[in-house]
Amino acid sequence: MVVYIFCLYYKRSIDLNMFDGIQEIDQFIGEHSTKSCVMLKKINKMIHKIVNTSHSNLTDWGLLILRLSVGSLMITHGWSKLLNFDAIVTEGNFIAILGSVSLGLGLTVMAEFFMSLLIMAGLLTRISVIPLIIAMLVAAFVAHANQPLSEKEHSLLFLFPYITILLSGAGRFSVDYYLSKRFRN
Repeated sequence: MVVYIFCLYYKRSIDLNMFDGIQEIDQFIGEHSTKSCVMLKKINKMIHKIVNTSHSNLTDWGLLILRLSVGSLMITHGWSKLLNFDAIVTEGNFIAILGSVSLGLGLTVMAEFFMSLLIMAGLLTRISVIPLIIAMLVAAFVAHANQPLSEKEHSLLFLFPYITILLSGAGRFSVDYYLSKRFRN
C-alpha cells in the first residue's frame, strides 16, 4: 500500500497528511485507481498476505501440524519409559522427586505420554502443555546440567514448540475450539 500511495503521491500530488488511518487510504486507493499503479496495488496485496500477522486459516493448520508432530514425537519417549518402567526404576538412572525415582519417572511418563495425547487432540491444550514444559526444563537444566549443549539440545527442541503452543493455544482444529464455542455464552 505504501508503494501505491507513493505512486499516487507523485502522479497526483496528494497530501499524505489527509489520511487518518489505513481504511481511509484503502478507500482513497479504490476511488483513485490509475492504470499505471494497478500492478503496484497487486504487489501491495501480495506483500500484505506475506507479512500479515493476524490469525488466519493457515495459522490454524500450522498449529494442528505443530501439535500432531510434536505430540507424536514425544509420545514415543513416554511409551518407551512406560514399557520399561520397572527396569528404569530398578536401575535408578532417573531424576528422583521427593526421594522417589518412581515418582519422578511416573510424572515424566504422565507428561510425555498422556499429556501428548491430549495435545494431539487439542483437549485442554494450554493446561496439558505445562507438564511437558516442566519436564523439558528439568531434562535440559537438571538431568543434563553438567553436559554440553549438544546433550541439552533434544529437550530444548521440544521446549520451544511447547511454549509456542502454550502462548497460541490449540487453534481452530481442536477439541478446545469446539468446547470454547459451546461454553462461550
